[in-house]
Amino acid sequence: MCGNFVDSVENREKARVDGLGFERHRNLDEILREAIRIRAPRKARGLVWDDDLPTALASPLFYDQSLVFVCPHCDLVRDLGLLEWMAENDLIIPVLGGCYHAFTKETVAVLARIKHISPFAFFEVEQAWANKEGLGCLCSACTKKELADYSKLPTEARRLVESFYIGRLTELPTRIRATVIPQVNASIAAGDMRALEDLTDTIDSMVILSRARSIGAIPQFRFSKEPKRRVSSAEESKLLALSLGIGYSSKIRPREYLEVIADFKGALGFLVKDDSPNSLSRALDKVEQINTEIRGIRASRRYKLYQLGTRLLRRNRRVAIEAIVGGAFGLLATGPVGAAVGAGTVLAAETAAKDAATQAVSRVSKGPVALSAAAHFFGKSLEAVQVWRLQESIRTRSAR
Repeated sequence: MCGNFVDSVENREKARVDGLGFERHRNLDEILREAIRIRAPRKARGLVWDDDLPTALASPLFYDQSLVFVCPHCDLVRDLGLLEWMAENDLIIPVLGGCYHAFTKETVAVLARIKHISPFAFFEVEQAWANKEGLGCLCSACTKKELADYSKLPTEARRLVESFYIGRLTELPTRIRATVIPQVNASIAAGDMRALEDLTDTIDSMVILSRARSIGAIPQFRFSKEPKRRVSSAEESKLLALSLGIGYSSKIRPREYLEVIADFKGALGFLVKDDSPNSLSRALDKVEQINTEIRGIRASRRYKLYQLGTRLLRRNRRVAIEAIVGGAFGLLATGPVGAAVGAGTVLAAETAAKDAATQAVSRVSKGPVALSAAAHFFGKSLEAVQVWRLQESIRTRSAR
C-alpha cells in the first residue's frame, strides 16, 4: 500500500513535468512558471540548504520566498507538523533533494498536500537554463569520461570521486565544469586526497550558485571560500542571524519564533544580494554597523521614553489603537505615547493578545510607516530599527 501511494505521487508528478514539453524551444520564464508553480517574489527568491533547523527557520528573514532543499534525513522532515505549517504559511517552499521513494510515506503524504518542487521539475529547469545560457547539457556519462583514471587511488579517495565528484560535477553546466575538472584531474594524478577533500566545498558552492541562477534565486549565500578567521562553523545565514541577535534558539519554540519573524520576511535581504568573492566579510561588516546603531538606540534618552510609552500602551488598549493609527498619519510625534508609536511597539507579539483590535494595532505598528518613523525618531537606519524590533520581540517570547 505504501509503495502504491508513493508510486502514485511520483508518477503523477513525473507525468506532469514530462507533459510540459521541455524538449521544445520555449520561453524560459514560461517554463519556470509552469514547472515550479510559484509566483514571482515581492522582494527576493532564495535557495537554501537545510543543514539544520536554525538555518531553515531563519531563511524567511533573508528572502520573502525561501526555497529550502530538504533531504530524507534533514531536521525539517523530522517534524512534519512544522514543515506543513511553514509551507501553508508561505514561509518556505520545500525542494526535494531526492526522489519521492527516498522519503517516508508520511513525508510524501505531507508533501502531496503542500506546495513543493519535485526533483523532476528542478532538473528540467536547470537543464533548460543551461541550454539557454549556452552552457551545454548535464550528463553524468560525459562527466565521467572527462575525469582522469582514478582506479589506482586509495579506496577512500575512489569512493569520494564516485559518490561526490561525478554527481556534483554533472550538475554544473559544461562551461563551468570545464574550469573545475582540470583541478580535479590534477589532484587525482597526484593521488592527493587532501586536495580532493578541499575542493569539495568549492564545487558544492558552485552547484548551489548554478541551481540558484537557474530559478532566478539568490543562493544562501556564498560560492567562494571566505577567510577562515571571519567565519564560524555555522552556515552563513545562521551566522548572520546569530550575530544580529535574532537567530533561532531552543529557548523558544520553532513556531513561536516563526510567528515573530513572519512579518519581517525579506527584511535582511540587503545582506545577501551580493554573491561575489568576500561578500560574507562585507555582510559581517554591515552586521557590525547595525549592532553599533542598536547599542546607540538602547543608550539614548529616547529609548527610555520609548519604554515609558510602551508600558502606557500596554495598559490602555484604546490609547494604543488611537496612538498607533494617529502616529501612522503623523498626528503624534512627541511625548511617551508618540515615542512608542515612533518605535513601532509590537503589542500582539509581546502580550500574546488574540483579539482583532490588538492584532490591528500590531499590523499597523509593523508597517513601513511605523518603522520609518522609528528610524527618524532615533536617528538610525531602517535596517537597524528592523533588527532591533526583532530582537525585542524574540527576547520577549523567549522570556515566557
